[in-house]
Amino acid sequence: MISSNAARATYRSLRDRADALGVLDTVPESPDPRTTSVIAGTRLDLLDALDELEQQHPVLVESFILRDLGELSYQEIADVTKTGLGTVKDRIHRARKFMEPRLRSDASRRS
Repeated sequence: MISSNAARATYRSLRDRADALGVLDTVPESPDPRTTSVIAGTRLDLLDALDELEQQHPVLVESFILRDLGELSYQEIADVTKTGLGTVKDRIHRARKFMEPRLRSDASRRS
């Protein structure tokens, strides 16, 4: 639950910061898959998928949030989480594999 709350707080902070800078107005309609690690249909889809990730694989949440939403480097995440670089990369990879089908299936249901 703590990880989930931290994830939501991080997400909201990033959203608010982007909104204040006007970034949300310039977000392209279709994300570029070469630069987007996970494609989310809506914010609620993302939060629901994060909740599910946190319930099933709580150890993966923090690294995933810091990388894909916080945009920290792998080394910065290793420093923050006090884990090895290989562990950070593995956690992010596993989290992305978990999240991607959930977010893609939600997006396809709306199309």
